[in-house]
Amino acid sequence: MAVTTTPSAATDRFWLLRVTKEYWFLVTLLTSLALSGVYMVVFHVTPWDTYRQIEMRRNRVALHDRIGQRLLESGQYGLAIAEFDRALALDALDDPARAGRYLAELFIALPQPTWDAVVWSAERDALLQLAGTRDQAIDHIVEKYLGDVELRIGNLDQAAGHYERALAAKPDYPDALYMCALSATSSDQAIALLREAAQQSQRASNLRTAQLNVMVDFGEVARAVFPQVSQFFHEEAMKLLDDPETSKLSQVTDILDARLLRSPDDRHVYIRTNNDRHAWVRYELALDHLAESRSIDNIEHGRAERAEHDRLFAEARKLDASGDMLNIYQDQLKILDQFNPPRTDSTKF
Repeated sequence: MAVTTTPSAATDRFWLLRVTKEYWFLVTLLTSLALSGVYMVVFHVTPWDTYRQIEMRRNRVALHDRIGQRLLESGQYGLAIAEFDRALALDALDDPARAGRYLAELFIALPQPTWDAVVWSAERDALLQLAGTRDQAIDHIVEKYLGDVELRIGNLDQAAGHYERALAAKPDYPDALYMCALSATSSDQAIALLREAAQQSQRASNLRTAQLNVMVDFGEVARAVFPQVSQFFHEEAMKLLDDPETSKLSQVTDILDARLLRSPDDRHVYIRTNNDRHAWVRYELALDHLAESRSIDNIEHGRAERAEHDRLFAEARKLDASGDMLNIYQDQLKILDQFNPPRTDSTKF
């Protein structure tokens, strides 16, 4: 007896192909969602994590830009270039960092014996376009540089005009105040300008202390969520302390006030000496590595992070003769335990 295949049976064999052809968009979408879900599960990545990383990178770029601009204002051109380079390492197209770095290089070149007024004339138009068109945050610095150049080539009236425009853009700009005082028409006006410039210079000299505070604070905020970002900020703070320029500034004698956030009686710890600063930052960095050891699944990596914590803690303890900085460590450890508690399998590490 011959067996024949009915048309309906043949059609049923290819039902999957038919459905795929008719609903190809829906099938593609579901497949994409399924693969994305598998990727997020395997690599522990979510779109929200990516967004936060982008946002934190943007904030770091803005931070380096602001610090670089303040260093430009205070005449620390080499340090300003270093800050702008850090911003450009994160975002190569960051216009404020590129403009600020260019200005810092111009300021450095101006007093050099190889500086050529002919070359300056070619740069003048570009700088005039930069002032008031691209980045309002550095208008006053551009005007200050233009004034310095005019002063060097002997155009005193033009120089005074640039300094006045710099002060119009930023009335508390100490360098411009000094230069205006030099060209003041009366002694009373000159004395008043010099007094104001001295006050502003003292504020500018506190910049490095403010920068150190910002670095440590940013690190503390990031620790529970992104320990690696926290490490970055505290390593930057360590570089700041090791910077030979910092030791020349008056604020190395400033007393910093650290509030213990978990203290029931609102206790404060005072960071008085250079050793206190180094111990403080090392304790913070040790906590970053401890947080990292709690956030990873790789056993060897976890052990390495815990060992780095122990090393930094020992270094900090040697520097912390009074033991006061240890109170900050213990306070921050309580916060870390709350948001990123010790692992139940911590004995592995």
